[in-house]
This record gives sequence, structure tokens and C-alpha cells, in this order.
Amino acid sequence: MPAAGPVSTPRFPELPTGFLALVATVLIADRLVFMLWASPLPDEAYYWLWGQNPALSYYDHPPLQAWIQAAVAAVFGDSLFALRLPALFSTAILAGSILWWLNGYAARQKILALLVVFASPLMFIFTAMVFNDHLMIALLALATVAVFKTLESVRDDGSFTPRHLYLAALLIGLAGLTKYNAALFALGVFATVLATARFRGMLRSVHLYLAILLTLLVLTPVFVWNMQNGAASFQYNLSDRMDEATGLAKTLWQMAAFLLSFGLAASPFLIAAFFRMLRYPGAVPQNWRRIAIATFFVSTALCLVLSAFTQVLYYWNLMALVAFLPFAGLYFRRWQVIAHLLLGMVVATLFTINYAVFPLSALVGETDYETAEVYGWPETAERAMALQQARPDAFLVASDYRNGSILGFWVPLHKVEVLSSRKSAFDFWRDETVLAGRDAIILTNEWHPLSPEITGRFAKVQRLETRTVQRFGAEVATYTFYLGTGYRPPDTDR
Repeated sequence: MPAAGPVSTPRFPELPTGFLALVATVLIADRLVFMLWASPLPDEAYYWLWGQNPALSYYDHPPLQAWIQAAVAAVFGDSLFALRLPALFSTAILAGSILWWLNGYAARQKILALLVVFASPLMFIFTAMVFNDHLMIALLALATVAVFKTLESVRDDGSFTPRHLYLAALLIGLAGLTKYNAALFALGVFATVLATARFRGMLRSVHLYLAILLTLLVLTPVFVWNMQNGAASFQYNLSDRMDEATGLAKTLWQMAAFLLSFGLAASPFLIAAFFRMLRYPGAVPQNWRRIAIATFFVSTALCLVLSAFTQVLYYWNLMALVAFLPFAGLYFRRWQVIAHLLLGMVVATLFTINYAVFPLSALVGETDYETAEVYGWPETAERAMALQQARPDAFLVASDYRNGSILGFWVPLHKVEVLSSRKSAFDFWRDETVLAGRDAIILTNEWHPLSPEITGRFAKVQRLETRTVQRFGAEVATYTFYLGTGYRPPDTDR
């Protein structure tokens, strides 16, 4: 176990018990309300549908999250609770790994450490939402423990006990089987080895290369799927997402926007704590500190470089924080940790209200579509099914993967087609021969209206009806249903 116990400086700040209890209560309550009452976010429903369409891998991301969703649905059924249950499991894994690091610290300090982690807006949101990130975070947290144990066993000649290295390789492989950007963490670990003379002896060990091979073997389903589908996923993530041309001004803006959004989402106080750690090398296990520093800087630097070529979303850099989190609470000054926890409570509460109660953007103007698309789905899906039942041979179509995914979650059999200019997993599921000649009930909204990708596939398209979704008297979204007659596969001569 890592050397642990109270340290003179830095140390966990002392906070009133009542304040800690308040923070814990708010964060837990917000998490439960979101989990049990917020309709699936578009990407949550999208990834859940992957589990209903088993495959070796998928267009957007690797398959592990989908496989877990399939297993959970097989046991607990198709429900909102079952959809979000995997995030509870991964949160428990993350919390357990943090408590492992803090063995020897007082219970009060452990509680503060956990609150610091989950009060980070970035960590609260992405361990609550069932995107692929929650699982990647948990697996990398365990991988950090295994890497630390490996480095602790390294002797002066570079030899080491390999079992923890193989465990780390397996866990990093599984994280990569969840989301591609786990590779940034792996590069950070490799940088840790290269940066320390004592560890460079590992480069002479066959176990290191067998461990790398193990990681690649875990990723076999991804390689096979891409071989079978013309490298579609690799093409999408490595090429299609990149900007065709980027001027200097746009490049600088994208780089600045990435750094600013990441710092704000993680919490400015948490980022300040990380840099304070650099000034106190002896407060925590040295090898843990090496891992935390290397993974933070390597991941952040590579995301910054990538942002010169495309828009890098702040949460792509989640793995930069994973190794730092266990001892993060040590590096806050008292006022900083109070501010961090207050920020976390406010953001968590606003996030929960926004998705489970009322879209906050509606208070100041038009509702943003990312939020609006979450509301009104049980009723919208019920109306879609009623229109479909009036035409027994008709199938359901949506105008974008977002509204198609949520509709697919709420309708029986979860069968919805998506016709859109944006390629998605729906394009790999569609069986054109089964659909040829049939009619369809088509769902659109103001953000993804009727498009040539839809009208070009039917002999005729006519509007059926429009329904408005309201929340506490405010208009949130408008959905329009159309009837498409005589579906024509894309290779049909016209």
C-alpha cells in the first residue's frame, strides 16, 4: 500500500462537519434526481441502443460500454434506472480506488477527498451521465493503482514484479475498448517510464512489450470491426473530424477555447491545486506524483496540439485528471476547497434542474436544443406509436441520430431508422431490402427538420401533425410528424 498518513504541509483542510454533510447531501441528491427523473440525453440513448444492436465495435466509439448496457438490460430490463445503473457501478469503482490510495488517513479526510473529486463539475457530470466516459474513468483509476504498484516494485537495475504491469495493461486495454482517448493516458504512463532513469531499465524487459501486446489484444474487436467496415471508425475519428483548412486566428481560438473550457469544467480551484502539487514533491508517494504529473501534461499537451486542427471538447481530456484525483484534496488552501465545493454544489444542482425539471435556457430566451431534446419524450413516443399503429406496415424514421436515439429508447422493440446527412451507427444497422417500398412515420424537430436525405428516399412525403412540448408553461420543443410513402433504397434507379 502507498505510504500514507498525515503530513505537515500540505494537508487536508479542516472544514465544519455540517458543511461537509451539506455538500455530500446536495451532490448525492442531485445525482439521484438526475438518474431517476431525467429522460435520457441524446447520446445516453444512442449508446444504450448500441447495446440493443450487439456488434464487435461501433462507428463512433469502441464497444465495451455497449456490451455492459446489453448485459444490464438483460438482467434489469429496459428502464431509465437500468440505463443509468452502469454509472453507479463505475462511480463505486472510482470511489473505491480513491479510498485505496487514502488508506491510513482519517475517515473525515477520506470524505473530504471524495467530495473534492465529485464536486468537480467535470467529474460530477461525466460520472452521472452514461456516456462512455464514466467507464473509462473507472478503469483508468484502477489502472493508475496497478501502474503505481508496478513502479513501486522496480529495483535499481530496472527489474520489477510483472503481475501488476499485466494488470495495468489489461485495464488500459479495457479503457481503450471503451473510448479511444484512453490512449492519451497510456502515453502518459509511457512518458513516466521514460522520464525517470530508474524506470528506463524497464525498456529492456520483455514483460513491458508483452504487456503492450496484451493491451493491443484487448482491442482486437475494434480492429476486426474496422477491417470489416472499411476502417470507418478510424476514418471518422482520425480524419473526418478534422478541419479541412484552419487559419491562424481559428487555430489560436480553438486552442484557447479548449484550455479555458477544460479549466472551467474541471474547476479552476482543482487546476490550481494540481499546480500547487508541483511545489510539494514529498507530501505524497513519489511514484504516484510522477504518474499524475506525466498523465496530466501529456494528455493536455496532445489535446492542445489536436485543437490546432479541430474543435477539441473539454471532456476529451478527462484522463488528465484521473491519476491526480486521489490526493487532490491535500493541495487546496482552506478558502479554495470551500469555493470548489460551493461551485460543485451549484453546478450539480443547475445541471440536474436543467435536465430533470426545467431547461434553464428557456428563462432567458430560446431553449438550446441539447437540453430541449430531453423533454416530452414519453408523450411524443406514444403519439409516434399511435400513428404507426394506424399504418401497420409503416416503420419509424427520425431526422437525426439524437431524436432517433431517444425515440428508440421509448418505443417498444427500440426500432427506429435515422436518415440524416450525418453518418451514425444507424447507417450500419439499416437493412435497405426490408424497408424497400414501405411507408414510414417520420419525426422531425426545428433543429433537425425535413431534409433531402429523407424526402429523397420516399415517393411522397406529407405532413401529418405538429405537437409542442411545454414545461411549466414555457414552450420547449416542437415535433412534426410526416408520412413518407414508398421507401426507395439509395441504389434504386429513379
